[in-house]
Amino acid sequence: MSLHKNGSCCKLPEKFRKLLNFFLALLLLLVITNSAVANNFDDIFAVVFIDTQTEDKYGSIPLPRKLIAKAIHQLAKAGANGVVLKFFVDRSKDAEGDQLLANAISELPVVLQARLDNNEMEPNELPSRFLFSDEINTQLSGQSGWIPLPLFSNFASDIGFADFNGFPVSLFVNYQGSAVKSLLLSSIELAFDQKLRLQPDNTLILGDWVFPVDKFKRVNVNLKSGMDETYIPFHEVLDNKNLGRVKGKTVILGYHGHKIQTIKTAIGTIPAHLLFIKILQALLDGDNGVK
Repeated sequence: MSLHKNGSCCKLPEKFRKLLNFFLALLLLLVITNSAVANNFDDIFAVVFIDTQTEDKYGSIPLPRKLIAKAIHQLAKAGANGVVLKFFVDRSKDAEGDQLLANAISELPVVLQARLDNNEMEPNELPSRFLFSDEINTQLSGQSGWIPLPLFSNFASDIGFADFNGFPVSLFVNYQGSAVKSLLLSSIELAFDQKLRLQPDNTLILGDWVFPVDKFKRVNVNLKSGMDETYIPFHEVLDNKNLGRVKGKTVILGYHGHKIQTIKTAIGTIPAHLLFIKILQALLDGDNGVK
């Protein structure tokens, strides 16, 4: 390409101009697509609930672990990126079901749930790989808790604490003197396949996302009524139905049945596991994380 005397470029040949326009359009499409994925809960998460219909079919919770194992196996086969298990697995059940669940957890990345409870006299050991390296001042702390069995934690990709004491929402708790991640934070890391970075200016950075937090590493969450509550019933997963909706996504496997605890919020009383979903939706779809 040469310059004319007035400094302007000569005109590109038609075939090169079309090729350049094609690549520019492709680049723009990739930028738009990546932005949409980063901003949309439904693009990176899918929700599976044991609901009232599941309980009518299989009985009340806790369901046999062999059924949970089968569901995780089905999700892995369907191409899920990982699973967040919103059930406590800190006690042994039948040996066969426990082993089947451990085998299923080893098939794909799975985040397990824990919680603080100082009344727990014989807690399982929390492996050191799940401790956060930085010292963090947290509002929630405890010396004991419901920690997953070693049979399960040995295969887990992460363990997150489900403790909730209102808003702002805690992203860390302190367990036996060490900072550990909340289940919310572990779930987001799993979905983005990235680890967070904690900055001195009270911000958490995860990829392109920046979450402003307070001195206790809590984040403000603006819950909104009318958020999408679409989920896949657990019994449909067992029946190999609707699994196309989980491909390439992180699946939250929780409970929305007859015995679900409810929590009062500014937008009304919400079932506990649905509240967990709504907080994640608000963090990713709202203005809480500044991209």
